[in-house]
Amino acid sequence: METLPKLSGTSGSCSQSLKRRHNRALHPTASSFARSSLRFRRRVSLVVSQMRILAGMVVNLRAAGANSRPHCMDHMCHTIGHTKESMATLLKPHKEVEKAIAARVRAGNDLTANADIAERNAGYRDWLSLFATWRKETIDVLDTLYEGKDIGWDFGFLTDTSEGSSPMYTFPKRQRALGTGLFWLESLTEGLPLAVGESPDAIAIESLHPEIYAKCRNLYEGGDYAVAVEKSFKLVRDRLRALTGYETGSEAFGKGHLYVDGAAAPHVDADFQEGVRFLTMAIDRFRNEKSHTAAGNISDPIRAYEYLRLSSLAMHLLEGAQSRSS
Repeated sequence: METLPKLSGTSGSCSQSLKRRHNRALHPTASSFARSSLRFRRRVSLVVSQMRILAGMVVNLRAAGANSRPHCMDHMCHTIGHTKESMATLLKPHKEVEKAIAARVRAGNDLTANADIAERNAGYRDWLSLFATWRKETIDVLDTLYEGKDIGWDFGFLTDTSEGSSPMYTFPKRQRALGTGLFWLESLTEGLPLAVGESPDAIAIESLHPEIYAKCRNLYEGGDYAVAVEKSFKLVRDRLRALTGYETGSEAFGKGHLYVDGAAAPHVDADFQEGVRFLTMAIDRFRNEKSHTAAGNISDPIRAYEYLRLSSLAMHLLEGAQSRSS
């Protein structure tokens, strides 16, 4: 292990300074981490300070009964309020999310009105309890509206404050946090058009071809699986007849000269045509097989859905079809 050289004539303080410099040289990671941690704390402190200033502006505007916000506040709303929710994914429809957030804003406005009563009657402790309840319930609601926990966490962070020496000194801090929280919720509402709606389930019945969905949904959801499947097969045959005058796959592609656009490349177009032809022919065979039994041998909703998906695929492919008969 490297040791410090002994320097003759150096004072004790100079020797200690050399040791500290020597240790920093041997352990740069710890020193770098300390500086990074300090920069992070300063950055967080700066953000919190900015939010406190913003909260004060909100409180002053509300007290003045202002109907509009200054341009600087609109810019801060865009910067702070729209960054997260512009990329957020909603778990519920937009209207339902907007209604839920509006309810939390109304509850917060009621809390703002109660703050005046608490201040006049020194009811700080009771008001702080109401604020804590409103804050927790709002976080819980946001967690049910947005995918993940980021939006709720942001709200919780922005409305968190330190404790004062007594409820009376904690009260103004939470009052400012209330203004911050209300402004944040209002910015969420303004940013809803930018939020991503709930992603539709790729295997949900709603993703079937529109005509299959419209004609077979009620039958399927009512448990009439065989009738729903038969109906979907008939819709494919009706489409073939409308295109070529023939309702079976073999005749539509043969006598009807049916051609379907959609091959991945010209050199595999023949394979694609054969694939669609065999798909429609398979539907013909399944229809004939099911028609010879009372219940079509379909009692399982999953198997019924798979048949509906087969018909849906055929209908989607036939949207790019035309007869090339001379």
